Amino acid sequence: MKLSALSAVSPIDGRYGSKTEPLREVFSEFGLIKRRVLVEVRWLQCLAAHEGIAEVPGLSREATLTLNEIAEKFSEVDARRIKDIEATTNHDVKAVEYFIKERFDGHDELRAIAEFVHFACTSEDINNLAHALMLRDGMRDVLLPVMHEISDALANLARNSAEAAMLSRTHGQTASPTTMGKEIANVVARLRRQLEQLEAMPVPALDTVVRFHDGFKENSDRRGDSNEQIRRTEEQIDELDAAAARARELPLGAPTDLRLSVAPAGGNSETDSQTIASGERLSVTDVVFQNPSGAVGTVALLRDGEVLLQSELANFRDYDLHLVAPYVFEPSSEVSLEVTCRTPGPGSSDCPVGAAILGFVDDAD
Repeated sequence: MKLSALSAVSPIDGRYGSKTEPLREVFSEFGLIKRRVLVEVRWLQCLAAHEGIAEVPGLSREATLTLNEIAEKFSEVDARRIKDIEATTNHDVKAVEYFIKERFDGHDELRAIAEFVHFACTSEDINNLAHALMLRDGMRDVLLPVMHEISDALANLARNSAEAAMLSRTHGQTASPTTMGKEIANVVARLRRQLEQLEAMPVPALDTVVRFHDGFKENSDRRGDSNEQIRRTEEQIDELDAAAARARELPLGAPTDLRLSVAPAGGNSETDSQTIASGERLSVTDVVFQNPSGAVGTVALLRDGEVLLQSELANFRDYDLHLVAPYVFEPSSEVSLEVTCRTPGPGSSDCPVGAAILGFVDDAD
């Protein structure tokens, strides 16, 4: 049965095959075999570059270019040859080793060190580095570029619809009015936060890979390898700085949240407060009041003692407020939750009430 949307084992290659096609070069068995070959080749080059391993002398320019060509011009024909070898060896990584040795035919310098292919390695040494390269390449070359495109498109849509009023909903019911742009900006903030985390996420095995993955491109100059590593590290730092700058492009700053909670006894009031850090400005866009016990009384959100929002507890268990214009708290100002408990809820001796406060924080300069 030929592969089609009907015969595919997984919807990734079936129904959604046209959308996931860019992942095939990375996460298919071809992608795994290709990166196994790369790791084996770079390891042999590392052995040759090590002055303490006399049995594997430094490589000539011709030998280095030949090895690079094996790794960098790896094709589906090469992958099929490895699968043919595997049919005899019944061992996938050993088949890669034999394939590389086979490619040394006609090259005396490489044939002399052929037995050092896979030297001192286990299959897992090769596999975990190959899988790490797959993760890196899939993220860097496929997933992250698409996520950035989506983020940029949504950011433009948020700006263009910043003044488009709409009615928000909570629990299937109409709630406070908001704007289309503000709601999309919230999505952009969350997406960019995830992008920053993904771009900064370490892949521990790559700490080993980078020692020999990008050296030896043109020749066996050891100093060139060190300079290349420094350059790549600086590029990674620049990428992280750029990601942080994109997050700061949001109109109100970086997303943040805080929670205030109190539990006054019947007939009493209680306040919980938090002071905004010096040098920061908090813009509150969403407030969720929670009255889990069904207490009776009043709840209020205050700014430096001034009441901004107030409601009767008897009217809700959860009360979502989405603000069209944010409440702004300047540096060192105080945001407070104040609750007056008239009658505790059934089975309770107090009135536990909380407030989840969401918004954005930026520098007050």
